[in-house]
Formats: sequence, structure tokens, C-alpha cells
Amino acid sequence: MLENLIAVELSREYGEIYYMKSAKTGIDVDFYVPELRWAIQVAYSVKGEARDREIGGLLKLADKFPEVQRLTVVTWDEQESVASGRLPIEVMPAYRFLLSEMRS
Repeated sequence: MLENLIAVELSREYGEIYYMKSAKTGIDVDFYVPELRWAIQVAYSVKGEARDREIGGLLKLADKFPEVQRLTVVTWDEQESVASGRLPIEVMPAYRFLLSEMRS
């Protein structure tokens, strides 16, 4: 349900959004907003085993597509900044994403 909420709001705000999945490259990212060159992954949590899966997809996308300028993981209530690769990854709770990040 969290992913659906984010999809609806992204669609309302930006119109054109994409899901990116490639077996060849291993990329699996929930949303890409071409207008902002922004990749967004949605996960209830990035603790434990989920961390590598959720953050790994964003890192693979950033490595393959240099035009990507922003990486975000939207969670239920976690917040941090992950410094790895070419771009930092913002991990933020859904309420913050919905109230401020999409509008900036």
C-alpha cells in the first residue's frame, strides 16, 4: 500500500513516471521521474536483508545511467543518508516525502 500511495502522488505531481526492471543489468527500481532525473525506491524498511536489495537497485541504476541525479528510498519511518557510489541516497519516511520532498 505504501508503494501505491507514492505512485499515485508521483503521478499526480509529475505525470510521467516509470518502473525500471532489467534482468540483464539487475536493475529493479520502483519509480523513475525523467523530468527530475530522480530514482525512487519504496520499502517499508531498509533494515537487515532488505537494505542490500533496496539500495542496490538504485546504485546499479546510477552506475548504468549517468543522467540520474537523485536517489531516494521512501520508508515507513526510517531516515538517514547513505553515502555510496556517485550519488548519496536519501532514506526518508513517507510522511516527509509526501509533505515536502515532492514539492521542492
